[in-house]
Amino acid sequence: MKNNRLETILGEGTTLSGELVSDGIIRMDGRFSGNIIGSSIIIGKTAVVKADIKCSELVIYGKVHGNVEAKHRVEILPGGELIGDMKTKGLSVSEGAYFLGKCEMNPEAPEG
Repeated sequence: MKNNRLETILGEGTTLSGELVSDGIIRMDGRFSGNIIGSSIIIGKTAVVKADIKCSELVIYGKVHGNVEAKHRVEILPGGELIGDMKTKGLSVSEGAYFLGKCEMNPEAPEG
């Protein structure tokens, strides 16, 4: 993760809906619905996120249902699930992960 400041945590057992915007690392372990805009986002194993996400980096251990735009990379780890379309520069899907949707990869995406 490029920005190593953990600024936002949604703990397990917490439910939140709306729009979440943060420049630091966002860690989700609870339930969220809405939109997320951030730098680096970690979706923990217990998280269920129903949101469109715009970020630089996204790491998924839990469940994400929504569309994703990640400037640098998306990583879906074993047990992780992404149902939705994504646009990204880099993608890693581990064995045991689940992805259902369309993926548009652009290695020439502008840095930013």
